[in-house]
Amino acid sequence: MKLFSTAEAAKILDLPDSRIRSFIRAGFLVPARNEKKDLRFTFQDLLFLKTAKNLLASRVSAKRIVRMLSSLKRQLPGEQHLSSLKIYADGRRVVVWDGKASWQPDSGQFLFNFDARSVVRTAKLPPSKPVKEILSAHLDGRMPLREVAQACGLSVSYFSRAFRRSVGVTPHNWLLTLRVEVAKQKLREGRLSLRDVALACGFADQSHLTQVFTRSVGVSPGAWRRALDE
Repeated sequence: MKLFSTAEAAKILDLPDSRIRSFIRAGFLVPARNEKKDLRFTFQDLLFLKTAKNLLASRVSAKRIVRMLSSLKRQLPGEQHLSSLKIYADGRRVVVWDGKASWQPDSGQFLFNFDARSVVRTAKLPPSKPVKEILSAHLDGRMPLREVAQACGLSVSYFSRAFRRSVGVTPHNWLLTLRVEVAKQKLREGRLSLRDVALACGFADQSHLTQVFTRSVGVSPGAWRRALDE
């Protein structure tokens, strides 16, 4: 497995050494050390640092990041690494997505409770079929947002506002996040080419997959898959 020095990590992430060391001192990153006691970072460590950098760029204070990560570590099973999660800022709140549910680590409040019943009394969907299941079943995006809204008996604008208010992100961004998580699963399986992964997950082409995946995860899908084999 490839390991990175502090200088390499700082260069890759465009972060000062002092910021990287502050997270280590806070106890949320425990990199390995070589025989000379120099710090060595794994690929998962770099993903973690990338998340922290993105939160700082979204004007989440360093103190809040430390406090939030402390809370999040207590919420996760001991064997689960923070790099397995998608952590991002949505306005003033920090949201965590584990591929199945979304919640606020500060409070532990789950956000993925969007159901037609929560926004309209006369929804046409049966109670057992929440909106996110409709979106999940149409990763290719061939079911326009207008049709999803109509299925709930709502206008597109009201549906979009209600979805964002309940889930924390727009329907489109929620679907993109889901596509990235499904792409990760297919990359782990290793049977499909990047082009086929892109098409299977509803992206227009491999370039579209690479663009969205890199923006979300911090590295390209090809690099992410290669890191799994190291």
